[in-house]
Amino acid sequence: MASPSPTLPPRDKRMVSMPLETVHRILLTDPSEFGTLARKSREVHTPSFEAFSGPFLGDPTAAPSTVDVADQIAQTMRRAFFNDLLETVMQQTTARALPESLVSLLLETRDSIRALIPNRTDLHAILWKDDPDLQQLAAPVEQDTPIEKLLQAVVPRLLEAAKALTLLESADRAQTTVAYISRHSSGTSASCSVAVVSPNNDDDGETRGLAAFVVLSTMYLTHKAQMCQQDLADFRLQTVDAPVIHETGLDTEREMFQKRFGLFSDSSTGPATRVWVQQFVSHSPYSKQELLTSESKRVEVLQQVGWVDMILFRTPPPNPPQTQDHGAMVQQHMPEVLSLDMAYMREVRHVTRLAVMGSALALHACNAAGTGDTILKSDELSPELQHQRQKLIHAMSNFAIGSQELYEQGVSAAVISLARTLNPSFLEADEESLNSRTSAVLRGEDPVIQLLDSRMRGIFRTMTMWDPSSVVALPRTMVTGRSLGSLGRQNESGQGGTALFQTEFQAAAKGEFSKKGFSLYASDLARACLMATKVINLTCLLYGSVFMDKLIIDACQENNSTS
Repeated sequence: MASPSPTLPPRDKRMVSMPLETVHRILLTDPSEFGTLARKSREVHTPSFEAFSGPFLGDPTAAPSTVDVADQIAQTMRRAFFNDLLETVMQQTTARALPESLVSLLLETRDSIRALIPNRTDLHAILWKDDPDLQQLAAPVEQDTPIEKLLQAVVPRLLEAAKALTLLESADRAQTTVAYISRHSSGTSASCSVAVVSPNNDDDGETRGLAAFVVLSTMYLTHKAQMCQQDLADFRLQTVDAPVIHETGLDTEREMFQKRFGLFSDSSTGPATRVWVQQFVSHSPYSKQELLTSESKRVEVLQQVGWVDMILFRTPPPNPPQTQDHGAMVQQHMPEVLSLDMAYMREVRHVTRLAVMGSALALHACNAAGTGDTILKSDELSPELQHQRQKLIHAMSNFAIGSQELYEQGVSAAVISLARTLNPSFLEADEESLNSRTSAVLRGEDPVIQLLDSRMRGIFRTMTMWDPSSVVALPRTMVTGRSLGSLGRQNESGQGGTALFQTEFQAAAKGEFSKKGFSLYASDLARACLMATKVINLTCLLYGSVFMDKLIIDACQENNSTS
């Protein structure tokens, strides 16, 4: 007789609309760091109207103000929108109504401000007290009216919107809005105009300046209202939602996992996870009997072999076990229990790859300079070496330079600069040899890379099981999830605390990386190692006792029965 399906726990109401990725990120975040949960870093700088308008009015052939490709694309799209709307307005010398596209933008500004106080409908009319609906601006008048007169009628409404916004913004945000009101409150043509060049030089410059002012003001106030909305959303996430989710989100993740992949009790749930378990069990340094009798060893194999060796550092087993139904296709998939951790895994891999290659290049620079590798094992770097480190990182990250040859030349220049800093007497005759070694490293052909990669892997293996006895005891158990408890909760006696654990962990990790020749990247590696440890420990806490432990035991028993 089949056993009844287990009842899934109800989700907290506040998590119904919360993306599962956000719940997962909160569970990985220490309560002392909830301030980092914003979808993007808070824009501390609030642009003035002049600063906001600059990119729209400047030379379209000028270099972009940002190096980020996504930001460049967004900036180009905003400028195209502005130019298109401005030309739409300027096509009319007289009209009976404002262009619909401009009215739509004004309505968007109004709605963005009202959205800051959605439940105070009694205040919505105040935000636009002269014309609550604004639709009247688009209603035909009895006769054609000069377009500049219609535009001038919008200015008082923009000022009213700005005044309403100052009451809703934070004090630091409101400063630029107050400055905008002060500068343009007179409503004169001189104060309500911006300098913009006509593409044809054949229209009224004053009208074009007024039209550009109205369009840019509307876009500016909408931008500021959206910044305010994001500030409110981030504040709620960090101070209201995150503390609750941090305590109750485990059940939510388990529930959603079973909805996505199947119940924990079903033998077909998590095929990729099952293959992964079979792989790391078959490559365990312990016997199957030892794994069956020791939960601590099962956790160790999961974290060190399964996570570090087979995922973070991608050690493919020589003869990976295949499932009858899924075969090699399943082998290529991330285990379902880690499906929300792809971004963290990629980041850890990026940091470790950069550190291995950068440290190999630095080692060759040290040898070429005749100084030995002492600096690569020191705890602190001099300001000069910090500068050289930044130059090397920048050169290694400059993939958009144009070609592999140019890329290698840029990195080689940074490596030679490091060698000259280490030894001002570094000979030009040695540059060719150093250039050759640099190319070999960048192409993955230098044997030093394998050596450093092995060292890196060893440190990650050690740190995932690090037991800071001075902070809190870490029983190796998947049943209670206590190994993650040290990262997210206090023990029963209230000892330690997450912030202290993280400080101690990163200090220990940084020391290990420095001792093994990674001092140029020790801080970055310590943070990556902490994140990697958080990820696998959260996996243990979420799925250890309810899913993973049984899979490991089953894999051990299967291997015993076939051996």
